[in-house]
Amino acid sequence: MNKELIELAQKVSNEFKTSKSVHCVSHYDCDGIASAAIVYKALKRENIPVKFTFVKEIGDKEVELIKTFEEPLILFTDIGSGQISNLEEIAKTKKIIISDHHQPEKETKLIQLNPHLVGIDGGKDISGAGITYLLMKMIDSKNIDLLPFALIGATGDIQNDENGFLGLNRGFLEDAKRLGLLKTKKGLKIYGRGRKPIPQALTYTTEPYLPGITYNESGAVQFISELGIPLKVNGKWRTFQDLDLDEEKKIINGLLIRGYPAEELLGEILILDNGWEISEFSSMLNACGRLEKADVGLELCLTNNMEIANKLSKEYGRKIARYLNYVEQNIQNPEVIRQMDWVKVIIAKNKVHANMIGTITSILHRSNTLKCSVLIGTAYAENDSIKISGRSSQEALNKNFCINSILSEICSDCGGKAGGHKLAAGGRIPQENEEKFINLLNEVVKRFNLEEKNGKKN
Repeated sequence: MNKELIELAQKVSNEFKTSKSVHCVSHYDCDGIASAAIVYKALKRENIPVKFTFVKEIGDKEVELIKTFEEPLILFTDIGSGQISNLEEIAKTKKIIISDHHQPEKETKLIQLNPHLVGIDGGKDISGAGITYLLMKMIDSKNIDLLPFALIGATGDIQNDENGFLGLNRGFLEDAKRLGLLKTKKGLKIYGRGRKPIPQALTYTTEPYLPGITYNESGAVQFISELGIPLKVNGKWRTFQDLDLDEEKKIINGLLIRGYPAEELLGEILILDNGWEISEFSSMLNACGRLEKADVGLELCLTNNMEIANKLSKEYGRKIARYLNYVEQNIQNPEVIRQMDWVKVIIAKNKVHANMIGTITSILHRSNTLKCSVLIGTAYAENDSIKISGRSSQEALNKNFCINSILSEICSDCGGKAGGHKLAAGGRIPQENEEKFINLLNEVVKRFNLEEKNGKKN
């Protein structure tokens, strides 16, 4: 564990010693919800009352709302470092603590726990929930049992990719195994493998994205039936957990024959003590956030309410299926998919909800459906704005194309703001500057191509 980060976490944790009540403002995605669950459980043990507010961003509206909170201490989790200027306005009347893993907007005197401050990459090595876990562990070492939430948050932020967990996340995983906080097994990493009927489990598998199967239950049924694998035994639906080794091999071979990246589905399965797999649980929390029900996601962390989970899962799945279908039907339409060499832009306008454009962009980029190094999704949002979500690759990063820096630069020129990480970032601009954004992005891509060409000549 990084000594500097631990010392910083200890210093920040001391700020809670005199706190009579706290208001936690957290990001609305899986990482933010997992962070909130850690805060709830840890502060409850300290008998410190805590309220929660989930937000997509911290703009002028959120600043004015937070100023009205009665609690003397405002804790920001998985958000805040990229909005330092706005938080400094709040800090004029409130005590503020930031527990975040995003790139800080600028230097500040605000109390902040952030891995970037000690040279750790918050984009891949630790999540917002991981940072919040470290902070709460410094308050009391017994909070080590909240470690699984750090891994849930990291999974929701796609920090558990084909290479597994890296950096501090890897250490968290080893600790969780050692302490018996997680169970592990090898097999097909299928969404809901122990809970959902085989066709439904395949239907909700998005990483990797399986065209014709993902969010297409009839396609999933046909695929399994063609392999000769029984879907039911004695009238009861089978799950992936019910399959024997030969049947799993049949499915793997069947996927490979059809050109699907089946090897991405093989690996270590991490199972929480409530029976959920981490990947499935993190997807559920992301669904809660995107459906504007982050408070329900927090309840799910605390109660394991399966009825809520199943209902949300279906609603989320229907929306994703509709949005993916729209993009796939318009792949050749330049009004919807704009190509700029190795960068592509989804111009969804009002065809994809702003809350979901990040999810859709992630799924399509990871599946390589649009075959590009960098994929940027845009969708109309509230207040005549455009929500922008960018997903990049190591290949683009090798060209020195940092999606966070690029979007921050362009969004600023378009009267907006952006923030995030080297491989994933998001922003917002006024709708009237949509074409300006596209043109500026095109100029940036041309500039990088020219620099690369000149570099090769030299």
